[in-house]
This record gives sequence, structure tokens and C-alpha cells, in this order.
Amino acid sequence: MKKTHQILFAITLISAFSCQKAEDPQTTSVAASGTSYTNGIIISNEGSFGNNNGSVSFYNTSSDAITNEIFSLTNNRPLGDVVQSVSKIGSSTYICVNGSNKIEVVNSSTFNEEATITSVNQPRYMLANGSTGYVSCWGNGGEIAMIDLSTNTVSGNISVGSGPEKMAINNGNLYVANSGGFGLDSTISVIDLNTNTITNTITLDGYNPSAIVNGSGNTIWVLAKGQVIYDASWNVIGHHPSKLIEINTSTNTINSTTTLFATDHPSNMDISPDLSTLYFGGSYGFSAIYSTNTAAPATPTVFISQSNYGFFVNQNNGNLFVMEHGGGANGTLYRYNSSGTKLGEYTVGIFPNGGARTKQ
Repeated sequence: MKKTHQILFAITLISAFSCQKAEDPQTTSVAASGTSYTNGIIISNEGSFGNNNGSVSFYNTSSDAITNEIFSLTNNRPLGDVVQSVSKIGSSTYICVNGSNKIEVVNSSTFNEEATITSVNQPRYMLANGSTGYVSCWGNGGEIAMIDLSTNTVSGNISVGSGPEKMAINNGNLYVANSGGFGLDSTISVIDLNTNTITNTITLDGYNPSAIVNGSGNTIWVLAKGQVIYDASWNVIGHHPSKLIEINTSTNTINSTTTLFATDHPSNMDISPDLSTLYFGGSYGFSAIYSTNTAAPATPTVFISQSNYGFFVNQNNGNLFVMEHGGGANGTLYRYNSSGTKLGEYTVGIFPNGGARTKQ
């Protein structure tokens, strides 16, 4: 999610919240010496904007328990301001700390620090192709920072649209969702991974694409979240609707566009392991996780009636990890199976927003 969302949230909703607590959370564990963080799922917790209290939690699939603050427990220092995302690449985990303009690199098993990459401006998300990492960054008008994974240093930058968010690799190209940042954008930047140059810009019939996932074959799905329209006095005067766009990556043309919501603006999307179902949610006050079928996408229906700030799908078994913020207090992680049955409830860090997509 965006740190600007937290600012707006604090201004408009602070009087509406009391600190949320999980009804029956699993007891948060404390890391012991020699703890391994390989058999589980990593959760990113933004923390409160400007308070340097972002963190990472670990869900242990064997013990069905959470360990919080694993970076700080291991390395005896704060992680930073606004932990936007975590990515497991090889034997390392890369933590994009948006507000601190850095990426922390740790050993995935021990979480011991390996490097700190500082030549990045507002990093958001990261993925890799071979020996190169690609990081979406909001700074400098919107760019992709290339990371040499052998040295953990920035090897170059590629200018893209405004507010680049999530990315996908398909058919030899990197597809970048340009979310508009603080304004509007309707484009997907297409980067040839052989040359690291932009070869195409796809214009969508929708505003502010924020999420993107691979479908079957040469297909990607893009969530254009739309936007609330305000007048000069910040009165709501309309909406750009949220839309789902299917793109053929062989031709870089649009196969279909489906209107999702006229007045709701989910910022997150994920897909089931069998690529048959798309899920939508992840926003302030968003009251549910919605779903639609990829074979015949239509207006989504409620899949889980759980308010959520973020979520993702465990690609090993199809379980959904759904996260709700607690205002300025610790948030709650809910775990559901692919049928929508709740499996567990856990206390995590402040403003939990997502996690590492793993095959564990």
C-alpha cells in the first residue's frame, strides 16, 4: 500500500478507530538462537508512516505460529520506515523499505543482514530475471532500478510511467503497472529483458493500474484500480471505475476489459495456482475479498467477507493470507483455504500489507 494512504487514513478516519485486536490470535513467538525462517511465509508490515517502525513477520507452516520483528530480533536495529514488500530471490530476501529509500538484503534462512542497497528512490516491489533484479521506484518521475544480484548494487535505471507498482515477466518482457502515483496514468510499460529497453507502452481503457499477474500462456491480467474524483474542496464528485484488463503478450494488445466496481477501488489482485480464479481486495475499508473466473471474467462476487488492507495467495496450496490493519496498533493476519474457510488468525505488525510469494 502507499504511505500517502496512511496519511489520508490518519486525517479522515482517526476518530473512527479503536485499536483492533484479533479475537483469538495465535501467541506470537520469540525468535530463539539458530531459528530458521525457511519453512514458512514472510509477511511485510509497513509500520506507521514517519515512525521508523516497519517490520517483517514470519509464519511457520509447521508450528502454525507467528514470529514478529524478525529483522530487528536478528540484526539488533530497526528495519526502517514503510516496509512496502518482501521478495525471496535465490537464497536471499530483499525488503523494499519505501520511506527509507533503501532495500535491505538478508539471508532467507537466518535473516542475518547481507547488504543494504541505498541508491533507490522510493522502492516499491522487486522481482528477478537471471542475475538482475528489477525494482519499481516512484522517485525521479517513475523508474525501474536494475540490481546486480551478484554485488547487490544498482546497475542502471529505466524510466517508465508515473508511480510504477507491481510487475510481471512474460514472453521475454517485463510488464510494469504504472499506477499514476499521486495523479493519473493508464499505461503498462513493456521492457525487453534482453536489452533492458522499453519497446512498447500499452494504453489501457482504465486508470491507475496497480497490480499485474501472469495468466495461462502468453497472457497477463492487470488491475486498473481507478480513482476517486474530488473537487477543489475535497468533496467527492465522481469516480473512475476499477477495471480488469487481459493482455496478450504475443502481440501486446488488449484481449478484454471488464468493469469491476463503479465506486470501489481495490489496489491488490492475485491469482489461484491453477490460474482459474482472480481475487481482488486490499484497500482502506475494503470490506471483502472478491473473485472472478479467468475463463469468463465478470463483475466479481464476494469470496471472503473480511475487511482487508492487503492479501496474497500462497502459490503452493491456494491458501489466502488476508491482512487487516489495526490503525496505529498491531494488525491481524487471517489465513483462509481456497474454499473460503478460515484456518487461523494471528497478530502481526503495524499495517501489514503483503508477503513473499513462495512455493513453500
